[in-house]
Amino acid sequence: MAIKSEDPVNAIPEMLRAALVVPPISCDRIHAAVDGILNARCSKKQNHLEHCKDGAESDCPCSGGGAGSGPAMADLVVLIDRSGSMSGAATSISNAAAAGIAKAKEECPSDLRVVWLAVDSSMPGTTGAGGGWPGTNFTQSHEAYLNSIGVAGPFFGDAPPAVSFPNEQGADAIADLARHFDWRKGACRAIFYISDTNLDADFFRTADDVAATTNAVNEATANDVTVFAHFISPFQTDNAAATQQDYQDLCDQTGGTLYVGAVDQDKYTELLKDAICNACGGCKKVPQPEVKPCISVGWGDSKCDCMETDDVEVLCITVCNCYTNITFSDFTINAVLVTDGSGGPVPTLPDGTPSVEVTPLGPLCFGDIGPCKDNKPTCISRQVVLQTRGAKGGTYQLQLIGICYEVCFHYQERECFRLELCPDR
Repeated sequence: MAIKSEDPVNAIPEMLRAALVVPPISCDRIHAAVDGILNARCSKKQNHLEHCKDGAESDCPCSGGGAGSGPAMADLVVLIDRSGSMSGAATSISNAAAAGIAKAKEECPSDLRVVWLAVDSSMPGTTGAGGGWPGTNFTQSHEAYLNSIGVAGPFFGDAPPAVSFPNEQGADAIADLARHFDWRKGACRAIFYISDTNLDADFFRTADDVAATTNAVNEATANDVTVFAHFISPFQTDNAAATQQDYQDLCDQTGGTLYVGAVDQDKYTELLKDAICNACGGCKKVPQPEVKPCISVGWGDSKCDCMETDDVEVLCITVCNCYTNITFSDFTINAVLVTDGSGGPVPTLPDGTPSVEVTPLGPLCFGDIGPCKDNKPTCISRQVVLQTRGAKGGTYQLQLIGICYEVCFHYQERECFRLELCPDR
C-alpha cells in the first residue's frame, strides 16, 4: 500500500498516524490501527437496535457489552451436587462462593442476579422436590426452581433407566438450566457447577458421562450459557483423569474455566470474577462435527494387473466431498510413505535406497474441494509413482501422513433490526 506524502497526517487519529510514520509501514499495521480506532469508538455506543423478531438478543453477547448504558447485566446460577459425599463440603463451598461473588462484584460492578441451586434429588420422572443443603445458600433443587417458574419438564434426567444417584446428574441439570432457566434479556449467562464425581451420576465413569457432557455443551452453546466448574478433590470416581477431561470439555467448549482441587476461597474469587465479568466476552468452542472426506487410492489398467517386486505403478489418490453444505479448504496430504506390514521401514537395497518408495514424497496439494452438487460428490485426484526394485514379496502399507484441511460450512442468513425515527421538533 503506497502512502502519499500529501496525506493529511495531522488529521489522522494518533494510532493511525503512528502506523503511517513509524517504520516499518505495512498494510497489517495500518489495518490494526484502523481496527483499534473503530473498536474504541463503537464500544462507546449506548444504544442498540432491536431485532425485528421479538425475543431475539438486541446486541452481540460475545462482544462483552450489554445493551444501553449502566453496568453490564449478568445472571449466575451456582449449582451444587446434592449427593452425600458433598455434605461435609457444602457449607464451606457456600461460604467461599458467597465471599467470591462479593469480591468479584467489587472489582467488576454489574447488575448481577445470583440463584443458588442443588442438583435435584428426586428420582427421574417425579416432581422436582429434592431440596438443597440445610444451612447453606443452596435452598432448593434445580427442578423445584424450574417448576416454580412454570417449567413442568420433561427434564434431561427423566429418561429411564433411573440412575443410582439422580442428585449427581450434573450434566443433565446444566442442560436443563441452560434451556429452561428464566435468563434475563440481554444478560450474560453463566453456570458455576461444583461436584466431586462424574457428570452423569454414580461412581463409575462410562460412555453415558461423555454423552451427557456433550448434551450439556450443546444446550449451553445453543442458549449462550458459559459453564464454569469446580471438580473437588478427593475425587469420587473410578477414573479421575477421564472425569476431569469431561469437566474440561464442558468448560472449554462453552467458554468457561475449570478449577480442580480443594475448596479455596481465593480460587473461587478468581473463577467467579471470570464468570461475572467475562461470561459474555468469552470465546466458545463449537463441538467438532464428525465430517471427513472420502479418500481412495486407485491403480492398474486391468483387474488382472498386480504389483510386482520390480515394477513401476501410477497411483491415483482421490479425495471426494460427499457433503452438500461444506467445503474442504486448502486440502493437503503432506507426505506419502510406504512401510512394511507392521508400519516399520521397508528393506533397503545394497546402496541404501528403499526397495519400495513413492515419488513425490509430498506434499500433495488439492486446493479447495467444494460441496456435492446434483447428488454427485466433488472429487479431486493427484498422481504419485510407486517404484519397487528388488523388493521382498509380502504385505506393505501406504501411509498418507499429515492430512490437513479446514472445514468451511456454508450458511445463508438474514438479520432484521427495527429502526425508530423520532419526529423533528
